[in-house]
Formats: sequence, C-alpha cells, structure tokens
Amino acid sequence: MSATPSHTVHLGDNLDVLPDLDGPFDLVYLDPPYNTGGKVVTAYADRFDDWTGFMAPRLAHLPRLLANVGIVVASIDDREVHHLRVLLDDLLGAHNHVGTVVWDGSTINSSHLLSVSHDYLVIYAKDLAALKASGARWRQDRPDAQAMLDAKQRPPGMPLATTPKVRRRSSAPGRARAAPRRLAG
Repeated sequence: MSATPSHTVHLGDNLDVLPDLDGPFDLVYLDPPYNTGGKVVTAYADRFDDWTGFMAPRLAHLPRLLANVGIVVASIDDREVHHLRVLLDDLLGAHNHVGTVVWDGSTINSSHLLSVSHDYLVIYAKDLAALKASGARWRQDRPDAQAMLDAKQRPPGMPLATTPKVRRRSSAPGRARAAPRRLAG
C-alpha cells in the first residue's frame, strides 16, 4: 500500500511565506489581486503604482522556486495584464513567454462604455528551450480535427463525403497557394 503524500500549509502573507518555500516546482499558479480601485488586502491600496510595487517582491522568488522545465501561470484581468507581462519579461525574460490565453472568466460586466468579459492566463517558462526539449505536451491529439476542418471548408449543402480535394500548385518560386480541383459536372 502506498503512503499518503504529505503536504505543508503555510499561513500568512505570501511575502513572508515565499522565502521559506523549497523548490523546485514544476508549476506555480499566481492569482494576484486585480487592480479594481478598492481595498483587497491591508498592505495594498489596489492602484497601479501600488500594484507593481506589491507584486515585484513576490515575483522575485519565481526563478528560485521554479524547476528548470517549470512554468508559471498567472490569472489576470485587462487592467493589469500588460503590467504583469512587463514584470515577468524583466524577471524571466521575454524569450521565455510561452503564451497568453484569453478566457471568458470575468464576472465584472457592467461598464458604462465597454463591458469586458474576459480574463487572461499569462504563461512563462523558467527556460522555454529546456521545456521544449523535455518533450512536454499540453494538448491531446485530435484525430477528428481533419474531419472538422474538411467540414468547415466544404460548400454549404455539400455532404462531407463529396468535399472537393485541394491541391497545391506553385505560383512563384518559394510560394504556394491552394487551388480547388474542378468538379466534373
């Protein structure tokens, strides 16, 4: 029978707890306070000038905590995504930015001018080249993907089985363009 893994819970402000953590971790998830103009924690007035000052010393622990192939995923909104990117670019290097995922996750949708209904997941690797070399895959193969693409490209009303084939022909040296085959008719 396998032993139950033990986990440690650290209580307190993360700035006080982070120095006591021992890495390396494969994944660090950040859910920083959003810059809403209100008070979320006592040490942070929730304004931009306070936000970067609040976040920078906390983010400074990431390189020490991340495994060589580790990643950080940070959830953030429209108001701070660009500030977070600048902080993480400076800390981990812009070349280690894996990508930014936009997702429909915002609950605030009552603006007078524009209702923003999405948030972001900003993803960085400690060492993107090492992560790629590790063979890590974050997606599943989709054997049905080609059928979906074929269905999307067929003319309206045409059954899937008679979708015209597409052949490639060169229009200039080094360039190619798609040309549909003519259907006998």
